[in-house]
Amino acid sequence: MKFLTRAFLFKFCISLFLSVCLAAGITFYERSVFYAQEKISMARFWCDGCFISAVLFIGCGILISISKDGGFYSTRYAFLSLSSRFSQKKIPTYAEYLKSKGKTFQEPPLHLLAAGLIMLTAAFILLIFS
Repeated sequence: MKFLTRAFLFKFCISLFLSVCLAAGITFYERSVFYAQEKISMARFWCDGCFISAVLFIGCGILISISKDGGFYSTRYAFLSLSSRFSQKKIPTYAEYLKSKGKTFQEPPLHLLAAGLIMLTAAFILLIFS
């Protein structure tokens, strides 16, 4: 298993710890807000917290992965060309801009995706048992 390095496991543990802390914060906030209104089981609060945490971590992992692959080059070039209209600065064509960026391999943030998938699984299990 090539991707199970010490650095990956460290990042994964930190991501999992942060996702659990986020889920706990959301759970205790929901409990304090909705406790007086209706009697919802604690498992439902944990389900909500785990789901929100999972969505945030998976979403951030996907956005970072797209960004590392160059998915936002066109947006950056658009803002660069927009700023050149105000400063009269010469900008390269889009093809030249892409060549200057080059293609380098960067590892996707698998630790964020893995932590998000674990929290999504926990939310699903809590949904079944609540």
